[in-house]
Formats: sequence, C-alpha cells, structure tokens
Amino acid sequence: MDNFLRFDVFPKIGIGPIKLGMDRAESRIAMNSKFNEYKKTEDSKKKTDAYLDNSLQIFFDIDNKVDFVEISYNPKIYKLFFNNIDLFETNGDELIKELTRLTNFEDLGKDPFGYFFPELGLTLWRPVIPENFSDEESEDEFRKGKYFMIAGIGTHKYLF
Repeated sequence: MDNFLRFDVFPKIGIGPIKLGMDRAESRIAMNSKFNEYKKTEDSKKKTDAYLDNSLQIFFDIDNKVDFVEISYNPKIYKLFFNNIDLFETNGDELIKELTRLTNFEDLGKDPFGYFFPELGLTLWRPVIPENFSDEESEDEFRKGKYFMIAGIGTHKYLF
C-alpha cells in the first residue's frame, strides 16, 4: 500500500487539518510539520506559511486568520480528495463534469487555465490547456494539461 498523507477538501471549511478562520498558531499546530514563512509577493500584507516542500501554502488575512489554502500536486507526499474524488489524479475534463454535476462553476475568465466553484469555495488550476499541447513538449507537460495541478479553498472575502 502506498504511504502518503490524505487530505480531504471540506467546502467552505478547509483542507485536511487546516480550517478557514483558524489563527496562524492553530494552523501551525494542526500541520505539526516544518514550514517556511515568506511574503508571496511584494504586495502581500501577511506572510504565507508553506509546508511539505512548499506544496501546501496557507495564506492569512490582516487579522492573522487562515484566508486561503493552496495545495499543489505532490503525489509522493499526499493525495487530495473531495467526495472521494482524487482532485489531482482524475482527468480534468471528467473532474469538471463531476463537480459541475454537484454544483455550479465559473470559468475564471481572464485565466483560461482556472475554474472556480463558488458554492464550494474551491478553485482548480492547470498550467497547460490540453488542446494547446505541442508534440515538442514532454509527456509530463501533457499530463499537466490533462489534470489539475493546483487546488485551493478560501474564505468568501478572499475569493470575492
């Protein structure tokens, strides 16, 4: 049996042990792991905590409460599920169909690589659109277009 962490997405609540609205100290206790603290951008008001080889990032609001959790594909460390659907190992088009069956989604408009499910507070992103794949790209790049590579869940304030 594979040895990996399992994180479940709980709509409008959190991912795994991290709950939206939790304060920074609580999130660090919940993760119980080494982390890096850094400013994601020059304009960031608060520092981001990054765990698990920087593939799980926790963003905080001005009151130091968890505002958004972003998790990137890292199958050697963890798997990410919503309703027992593996968000990173399910074909992207199939995943969108299944999530759309459960709820509405919004195309992120300016970002053709991303999808937003407001009823869940869930975002999905892939760096390549499958139909834009070139034969000169590696198979790994093709995989990136067929599957989502980043998922996030955030507060209403963060997402809207």
